[in-house]
Amino acid sequence: MASDEITMLDGGGMVLTGRGIDVFRARALAQSLIVYKTTGMKMTRGATPKYMMTLASQITGKKFAARDYLGASTALTKWADEVSNSIRNKE
Repeated sequence: MASDEITMLDGGGMVLTGRGIDVFRARALAQSLIVYKTTGMKMTRGATPKYMMTLASQITGKKFAARDYLGASTALTKWADEVSNSIRNKE
């Protein structure tokens, strides 16, 4: 089983393993929802608003209204912060 780790590199990069990958995924999705809400731009062709909201629900375990992009983004950020803190506290 992979360890849960977020390692910051001197050059500004990161190495993510285990739940660290989930944290990155949640943060990227949170930003994608904000960009879509403010500009209407999708991050990729396959990242439809409905699909992004489905992923947000899967990650956070919460139900969101169909166009509650900012609410989903806030919940994803909170979830990522909690998981990230739990990883750091294990070290």
